[in-house]
Amino acid sequence: MNSFLQIVKINILQTFHFNRNNNSKFKSERRKKSLKTLGIIAILGYVMWYIYYLTSSLLPGFIAINKPLYVIAFLFVICTFYVFFFNIFRIKSILFDFKDYDLLMSLPIKRSGVIASKIVSLYIVNLLFTIIIMLPGYIAYVTKLNMPNDLIFFLLLLTIPVIPMLISCIVGIIIAWLTSLFINKNIGSYIVNLFIIFLVLFISFKTSTLDDNAMVNQSINMVNGFSRYYPFTTIFVDLLENISFINLVIYFLLPVILMGIFIGIINVGYTPLRNRLLKQTIKNDYKIEEVKVNSPLKRLYLKEIKRYFSSSVYVINTAFPCIMILIFIIVMLVSNHNIFSNMSNVVDVKDLISENIFIILCLVCSLSSTTHASISLEGKSLWIVKSIPVKIRTIFLSKVLVNLTLLIPFVLIGGTFFGLYFNLSVTDMILIYLLPLLYSVFISLAGLLFNLMFPKFDYDNEIRVIKQSLPVFLTIMVGFVIVILPFTFIVNKVLITLFMVIINTLLLTVLHIYGERKFIRL
Repeated sequence: MNSFLQIVKINILQTFHFNRNNNSKFKSERRKKSLKTLGIIAILGYVMWYIYYLTSSLLPGFIAINKPLYVIAFLFVICTFYVFFFNIFRIKSILFDFKDYDLLMSLPIKRSGVIASKIVSLYIVNLLFTIIIMLPGYIAYVTKLNMPNDLIFFLLLLTIPVIPMLISCIVGIIIAWLTSLFINKNIGSYIVNLFIIFLVLFISFKTSTLDDNAMVNQSINMVNGFSRYYPFTTIFVDLLENISFINLVIYFLLPVILMGIFIGIINVGYTPLRNRLLKQTIKNDYKIEEVKVNSPLKRLYLKEIKRYFSSSVYVINTAFPCIMILIFIIVMLVSNHNIFSNMSNVVDVKDLISENIFIILCLVCSLSSTTHASISLEGKSLWIVKSIPVKIRTIFLSKVLVNLTLLIPFVLIGGTFFGLYFNLSVTDMILIYLLPLLYSVFISLAGLLFNLMFPKFDYDNEIRVIKQSLPVFLTIMVGFVIVILPFTFIVNKVLITLFMVIINTLLLTVLHIYGERKFIRL
């Protein structure tokens, strides 16, 4: 039992990097990590405050229709969705592809104990995020009303992440297995992941109605629709209102039993399943052909493109905003442009989108950056790139071009469609291409600069660099601010264009002076 708890403890420390702050040899490194920790705490504090504010705003509407506990059920649904999507693409690396596999399997611990330790560690992480979401809602609720059963609420809190976590583990394993059937795993991963995205969008359209006049009604419809697919939502609300022994037994025992069954099944077929998911297929079709000679920029660009598309996580996370807009365009074309007729009658959605189409396209470009992780992903092979006899600006340009390769087709397709659909003037038609392109250049340069300032080479999984590193956060925040502030205070789109030209020029200068020196010191 002590060994099991020790493994769980180590897994938790590795997840949050608690064991690294004090082991750093350099004071500047420890200070940087401490500042990063404070930043994360500040962000979590803001999220909790926002949830408290949102709950306080929605609660009077729920009280008016005599369904106050539905505001807690609404947060329950959000938690369930979060836990499901948080784990679905991580389970393969957590359960099968962890780096200390050989070490753990050589210890005098049963394999089932190792698997259980991974699942329990994952549960603890999800429980922490569940508390971050549910606790502010609870505080907002009890400041205005009395919770029928406070003790039951906190007991129910412990089991909220279990079922969605297990479902996401099963779905994640199925996705990994389906991907392994393809000779080219990356193509298989793209197909499966995009299918999941389309499936989630389809379910969201089915479980929600957009013709309600208030967010409260939409929240209730969301809870009721979700309850049809996940009955634990109804049981959760019933237990908060009235304690039922049968519901209590089902709610507490079923998750524990299902977790035990899941661990047992995985333990029985662990080795063949792991071998299947991690197998590598090699094609022996090598042919001697004419050696092609490319320019340094083209060669580096092709290397970066190959590296980008070699990681499905990298592609999905950086291209997701563009994919969503393209899906929206496809839906509008399929529905003969009548999609707005099913939306809310409170505002004219078509006019609302028409007025903000420049902001939408620029925001999508500003949230899609591949460069914020391009330096870190070089990893231990960074010295190879640095030793190539080419100018540093050529290396930078090859990384920027990858992001522009992603965004330029999106700008052309989106700009053409929305420009024709909303009958924009000639000036606006020019600007609907020019402004998003300027923002595409900006976010490419900004992401590269932040990655040079805060590189991360000590990662054990590329997901930490692509999704959870400081450059990613800074790039997203700056990308969001650089769109919202000019469109709020400058307003005139021609002036915003000139403003972005100036900003891009300054950013290029900073990269040329500071960025190249920083790259040499890495």
